[in-house]
Amino acid sequence: MKTAEAVKNAFENLFEQAKPKNIQTDKGSEFYNSQLKSLFQRHSINHYSAEGDHKASVVERFNRTLKNKMFRVFTYRNSYKYEDILHLLVKSYNDTEHRSIGMAPSQVTREVEPQIFKKLYGFLEKNQKVILNKGDLVRISKANKTFRRGYLPGWSDEVFRVKKVYFSHPTTFELQDLKSEAIKGRFYAEELQKISKRSDDYWRIEKVLKTKGIGRKKEYYVKWQGFDERFNSWVKEAWMRTKLARPIILTGAWEVGLSEIFVPRTWFNIGNHNNKYSITYEETKIIEKDYAEYDIGVKIEQRTADADIIEEINQSTEEKCGHFVAFSLDRKNVNVHIAPNYESCI
Repeated sequence: MKTAEAVKNAFENLFEQAKPKNIQTDKGSEFYNSQLKSLFQRHSINHYSAEGDHKASVVERFNRTLKNKMFRVFTYRNSYKYEDILHLLVKSYNDTEHRSIGMAPSQVTREVEPQIFKKLYGFLEKNQKVILNKGDLVRISKANKTFRRGYLPGWSDEVFRVKKVYFSHPTTFELQDLKSEAIKGRFYAEELQKISKRSDDYWRIEKVLKTKGIGRKKEYYVKWQGFDERFNSWVKEAWMRTKLARPIILTGAWEVGLSEIFVPRTWFNIGNHNNKYSITYEETKIIEKDYAEYDIGVKIEQRTADADIIEEINQSTEEKCGHFVAFSLDRKNVNVHIAPNYESCI
């Protein structure tokens, strides 16, 4: 069992040989305690943990290799007893050549350490391309849990701002929320999604908590989608893009059809595995009505022009379901309109 005292002693022995500038650990209590904190401060060492869902990949790779060796023995013996052969399996592991270092661990000496380090980390000597800068707005990747539904959004609704960039290997980022409160820990670039969001853009409302005023002065106290209660605020009804539900009462018998849908221009926030638009339309036949659904895959690059994206979507739509539906770009409202293509149907 790893105790704070044991870990502290181990680090003190390590610092006698070499003293690092930064130390990254998991968030276990054996690393986050007063003894370690005092030790790191005394040696001016920056101690941190990444907040993502990354694991100790090197250790996990060793565990997998050891388990493979163990299960071969289990199969041969028809028994799960391993205490008597564990030391032999570990020796076998250490005497086997590793592809990453080009030799067996038991052959590693101080003389070849620089050579192995360069083989493993030589690529880090090149300048890394930093895709995020201080002040950029980002969403955070949700933990990639084993049973998380693939069709659920993989990114947080809440938006954060990059507070600081650490040019470590790999580069990590410190974040703060939109109220300038720091977010604990650091994040890797692949755990962040840069977004384009202006102050006058629209934000989703999760729930209306209360109202006040009447007519043009009516306001709603709302909770914003993905944000905690600190961000709750009053919003004028006139500021809302989609008005709150007001039933349209039609007397008599009516046949009503969809005229137009406003789709936010969000394709730059969509990953390559999700950039599909699903279109459902009704094919009217003499006797029956069939509903057909089509998935349209459109490759979207970061610098692709909006007009080119619309054209590609329309080409894909036409190939799948003819001229029943057409997309167009409304530059004034920065929205995409999808509406029945009446001209093509004539």
